[in-house]
Amino acid sequence: MTIKGLTPKEYWESKLLLNRHLRIVDRDFPDQVRLKYLLESLNKLNENESATNYIKRVRRLLPNLPKEIVRTWLYEHNACIEDFIELPIEFFNIRKEQISRSHIEAYEVQRNSPVDKNLDQLNDRDYQLRVMTDPEAPMKRILEYLTEHKKWPGRPIILHTKSLPEGYLLRGCEPARPLEVLEGFRRFSVYRHYCLESTFEPVQKIFLVTINTIHH
Repeated sequence: MTIKGLTPKEYWESKLLLNRHLRIVDRDFPDQVRLKYLLESLNKLNENESATNYIKRVRRLLPNLPKEIVRTWLYEHNACIEDFIELPIEFFNIRKEQISRSHIEAYEVQRNSPVDKNLDQLNDRDYQLRVMTDPEAPMKRILEYLTEHKKWPGRPIILHTKSLPEGYLLRGCEPARPLEVLEGFRRFSVYRHYCLESTFEPVQKIFLVTINTIHH
């Protein structure tokens, strides 16, 4: 099948990738074209692009993402864009919610996941002596914030996976159920590791994500 004399892939690449006002959900992108389009659109224009300009530009493409998520996830971690776009972010439905300590404690840690690796470090005596005594270490800063404020900074992004079909993969892996951590691995790990011996608040704020359309 051809479109205007071009194959579908050539059509998308020659025409629609140039349209910066096209929302990713407006059309059924072939997978490789979708990845290319998102990568080009979500990368910073240059090192000096302001957060305000980036947020405005990206939310034209992905109006479902709140400004706070665009800033803290896509803008501040822009070097990780290739990892993020492997997730069906254009189909995310996001709302502000809370998560209880019991749900954090019951979280099914997947082997070799970021949370698993963080917990391995926190359980390691040598890591505790070398790293968790360094005030500049990321997880040490999170622990100090939690200790002072009783809550973690910002809102980690948590995916509600209970409704996803069996065999559904995220980044090529089966997600934990009923919840999977998408962003905020260190905050989640530090809270889980220290919560039993601390006075952290028993309920923490999160962004909860559901996927509107199961996109394979």
